[in-house]
Amino acid sequence: MKRLAILLATAGGAGFAPFAPGTAGSAVGLVIYLFTRTWPSRWQIALLAAISLAGFWSSDVAARHFNREDPGEV
Repeated sequence: MKRLAILLATAGGAGFAPFAPGTAGSAVGLVIYLFTRTWPSRWQIALLAAISLAGFWSSDVAARHFNREDPGEV
């Protein structure tokens, strides 16, 4: 489960980018949006809720893994 949490928290590994990891993570979010922008609003809201819940859990696990309160990889 820890590996899954790190994978989610780093946006599929984008957070490990050597240059601008936050921008790389944002690009992953943009790609998700581009693939789902034509979905019905209810589906988009459900996806947003699922991503948010997964993010809360995985960022907590990742912060403990990296032993920092706000790791740059996340």
